[in-house]
Amino acid sequence: MKTLNSHMQRHVATTTRRATLKSLTYLLGATGAATLMAGNAQAVAAAYQRREPAPIRAGKVLSAHAMMVLEKVCELVIPATDTPSAADLDVHGFIDNQLFHCHREIEHAQAKFALEQIEGAAQASQQVGFLACTLDRQLALLNAVDRGQAPFDQAATDGFLLLKGLIVFGYFTSEVGATRALRYQAIPGGYKGSIPYKSGDRSWGSIARY
Repeated sequence: MKTLNSHMQRHVATTTRRATLKSLTYLLGATGAATLMAGNAQAVAAAYQRREPAPIRAGKVLSAHAMMVLEKVCELVIPATDTPSAADLDVHGFIDNQLFHCHREIEHAQAKFALEQIEGAAQASQQVGFLACTLDRQLALLNAVDRGQAPFDQAATDGFLLLKGLIVFGYFTSEVGATRALRYQAIPGGYKGSIPYKSGDRSWGSIARY
């Protein structure tokens, strides 16, 4: 029985990983999904305990101020609609945890650099930090770094794309993201060859929700 249970656990873990990878590939593309799911990323994500909104503190990789900027970035990338924002779901905390456990120091540096450049660009153009900028200016800065436009260089864009991928990963593997932003379908389950869909319907999530 122990051997059977062990086989079942490995089967469910493998199936869950495949389902998560498929969902992330749809949202991020194959390269981005494979990068985020490398190594033990899914196991670390599953073990993360999301925190209720609380005063921001320094993380395991990011400083307290960087975490505050990241929280706002999470909120702007996936804002609240009829579902909570990425910031509401502690995706900034999730990202710091994933960076610490699953990513190399070079990727830590990329993430830090992107946040520093966003803050620096706000200071240079508005004489205030990113958090004090108007919403329009915040969005303009994020659009610029996303597209590699001045005043941002490719290194800042690469770091931002890493963060954006982690935001998507963190949000859509949360319980809210998988069951409310996406349509949840438990796996394994019965096969259905044709599922009704009309334009505007939410995409499908998977069992991989934490």
